[in-house]
Amino acid sequence: MTVTQVLNEANKKLGGCSSPYLTSACSTAVWNILRAWAGGAQGSTAGMLTCPAPPKMASGTFVNENLATVYPNPGDGILNISWNASQSGKIRMAIYDYVGSIVFLIEEPVFEGRNNRQYNLTQLANGVYLIDLQIDGMRQSVKFIKDK
Repeated sequence: MTVTQVLNEANKKLGGCSSPYLTSACSTAVWNILRAWAGGAQGSTAGMLTCPAPPKMASGTFVNENLATVYPNPGDGILNISWNASQSGKIRMAIYDYVGSIVFLIEEPVFEGRNNRQYNLTQLANGVYLIDLQIDGMRQSVKFIKDK
């Protein structure tokens, strides 16, 4: 499969649609691409793979690649996240390892306006991780490299 086909099939599975491919096969293919594709896409989305599929997901969550700022990246495991919330609500952050297992999960309240959080991920092994953020009905996925 091409990169576009892999991302489209993975998007179908994540959105709850049917696909002839197993979720695990899609996950493995995406992580192989992430590891092999140094720097990811160019331009404003540098360091991330971009999905050519429509941005609306079946659950009613919308993809927003500029939802939050995640830094430093790469980093030593002290992760900072900043975003503006249009209303009070909650943030859900799941961090996945290269095989697609959740290695860190947190849900906590957010307040209208500017929000800043710091998370200690120093217990994670060095490597590439996928951070999935959900805030205000919006979703962003960021590749994070822990290297120190």
